[in-house]
This record gives sequence, structure tokens and C-alpha cells, in this order.
Amino acid sequence: MLASIMVLPNVLGIGAQKAGTSWLHENLKSNPGAWLPPFKELHFFDHKFIPDHRRWTGGHVKRGLRIARENAALAEDTDMLAYLETISEPPLLTRRWYRQVFKPCPKSRVGIDITPEYSSLPPEGVEFVRDVLGPDLKMIYIIRDPVDRALSQMRMYMGRRKRVPEAPEDWAEFLDHPDLRDRGNYLSHIPRWESVFPQENFLFLPYGMIATDPIGFLRRVESFCGLPAADYPRSEEKIYRGPTVEVPQHIRDTLADMLADQVAFLKTRFSADFVHATSAPASRGGQG
Repeated sequence: MLASIMVLPNVLGIGAQKAGTSWLHENLKSNPGAWLPPFKELHFFDHKFIPDHRRWTGGHVKRGLRIARENAALAEDTDMLAYLETISEPPLLTRRWYRQVFKPCPKSRVGIDITPEYSSLPPEGVEFVRDVLGPDLKMIYIIRDPVDRALSQMRMYMGRRKRVPEAPEDWAEFLDHPDLRDRGNYLSHIPRWESVFPQENFLFLPYGMIATDPIGFLRRVESFCGLPAADYPRSEEKIYRGPTVEVPQHIRDTLADMLADQVAFLKTRFSADFVHATSAPASRGGQG
């Protein structure tokens, strides 16, 4: 069976996009009990089950490998360079490649793959995850206020395109982007994953806690994953800084209408305190 071949990772970070997953990845690298790949977002499962992602997943992985090689060369880390050479050999994003990525992970450490696009997997993809990684797999899911998350995603797209919308039709282009809803579709994604894995396999955390209590946030991750308590020198850093773009109020109102069902779902699924904490305090800002 596949589960006997691919036993790692032990933990997946499945979402949400623009909810602090880069911050989590960078900080967990400081924990001696955790083992993470040399770049974030492996995209193995979504590449296999979401055909539209295949337009860019290969490029993302190649870029991550290139940057990792550059960093290893600067550090004169010959062991890392040899490992990266191995996992850079095509074909990428196959089962064999995924096994090779986690091959250096010692059995005494917790292997972690943080790829927020995994939250969007279709039902058969979630079942494949269980079949490959086992029914005891643990999932971390950071929940961000749906409107705030969508605004951050829009700003990310603006940064990539180096263009800030001006005319109404320009804003409509960003509002109509199919990923805007999908990457934060808690209403569909959470029940889909919970239909395959028991609720105790999930750690849901509110995004705003990264700003208000970053160490407390990481302590909860440690406890859930079975990691030792560690120091996190980057816990108060903003790992990803998206472009600063002032979004008109009518666009915010449109997003609030678009995502009202997501807000309603969170209010029924989580406590009022949890939902309140999904937004970062205005004075502190947040990741992404």
C-alpha cells in the first residue's frame, strides 16, 4: 500500500492562503524537533488533483529549488547542495520525488509540509492524502477573516501584475478572479476534510493571534504536533510584506456581500471569540 511507502510528512499545513502560513513555516524551522523542506509549498497533492494548478506548480517548485540552491551555495553547505541536486532531477512532483524530498527527515523529528493550496483539494484528493500519509496525519489550518483574507490576496495579485486598479472594470477583474473565493472557501473546505479525517486531527488557529500572541500561537502548534518548546527569534517579524494598496470602500462592501456565506459559516463552526480573533488588530497589522 502507498501508506507503507510514504510515511512522511506527519503534519500538513493546509491553509488558508494569505493567513500567515509563510510566517509559520519560517518559525517552525527554528524548532529542533521539526523537519521542513528547504522551501515552502511543495504542491504535490494539488498538482495531482487540481488540473488548473499544473499551469504554475512546476514553476513554483523550480523557483523554490533555485533559491534554496543559491542559499546553500552562499553558506557553502555541500550536503544541502547534494540533496537539492537530487530533488531537482526531473520528473518533479511525482510520488518518488515527494519521497525524496522527505528522505533526509530523521524518524525522531516531525516532518511538515505547509502548502495552503491543499485546502482546495477535491474529495478524492483528500482521500488520497489519507491513503498516502495515513489516518493519523495531523492538519494545521489557520483561519483568517474572509474579507481581510480576500483583500490580501487581491493586493498580492496587484503586486504580481505591478498594476493597481483604477477604473471600475479593473477592480471587477480582481473581484472575478476564481481563486479569490476558492482559497478561502471554508464553507466547502473544512467539512470536506473533516469528512475524511476525525476532528481531533485538526488544529484550527485564528490568524489574529499571530499579531497578538505569536509565542502562544506557536506553543499551541508545538503541543498539537508533539514538538519540544523552542525559541523563535522571528516570531514577531512580518515574513511576507504585500504591496500597500488603498482599497475603496465600495470594493470592501462588495467583498463583504460576496463572502457573507463564509462569515456565517465561521460563526456557526467556531466560538465568537475565535471568529473575532480571525482578524489582526488594526494597530498591529498581520502577515500577508
